Amino acid sequence: MAARHQRLQGGHCSDGRTPRAPFHGQVIHAPTAETGRFTVYRLRMGAFDDIADGVVAAITAGDSAALGELYADDVVVWHNTDGIEMTKEANLASLDALAAMTTKRSFSNIRRHEIDGGFVQQHVMHLDWGSGSGDLPACLVVKVENGKIIRADEYFDGATVAKFGR
Repeated sequence: MAARHQRLQGGHCSDGRTPRAPFHGQVIHAPTAETGRFTVYRLRMGAFDDIADGVVAAITAGDSAALGELYADDVVVWHNTDGIEMTKEANLASLDALAAMTTKRSFSNIRRHEIDGGFVQQHVMHLDWGSGSGDLPACLVVKVENGKIIRADEYFDGATVAKFGR
């Protein structure tokens, strides 16, 4: 059973821990990247893979124009830390601000689950800024219509977010 469990887990953390297994019904393909902490796996969902991959690529690159192409014009983006529903323009401006504050952004331990009309993505976002770096575990719930994101609800640990401001 331990070997099967490790195979489903699909990797290990540098501190010896094993990341959580994916939910039933997901297919794990070969590792797509190796970071210092996690092996990142591509989880194939089907219809929403390109959109989900595009979100990660745009944020990693700090490319608000690319993220804007994935959004419907009337998209709503909500964060649990402030409870504000942001417009497309406001959310893209927040990505520009994040890109200006950080020297590097990356994702690891990505787990995606298809839901009716969208997907859920759990991940750890790694942020580097001139004087340090930090990890932000997060969960993103995305609804899609006609190939565009119409709503994104982002959940972060508020205490972790507050540490980045110090």
